[in-house]
Amino acid sequence: MFCSNCGAKLRENANFCNMCGKELEKNMESRKQIKDIFSNKKLLVGVVSIILLLTFSIIITDNKLDMQITAGLGHSFALTKDGKVYAWGWN
Repeated sequence: MFCSNCGAKLRENANFCNMCGKELEKNMESRKQIKDIFSNKKLLVGVVSIILLLTFSIIITDNKLDMQITAGLGHSFALTKDGKVYAWGWN
């Protein structure tokens, strides 16, 4: 394999060219894939909502059983047996 910038021969598992320092395409593609995963805002909001729902569900069940827990895209609510309502998330 050869560097597309300077033409130098590259090691098999190289991430950068030893001669010119250019980052190799395969390494840049991996970074782009990681960036694409985190740029999907709907997925990120969904994952954060689920994590918050689970975290707060554990916290508020402090020796009381929940009657109902609901969650939307950006918010969650919990109703406890003693009638208290807990809400968190984005409006």
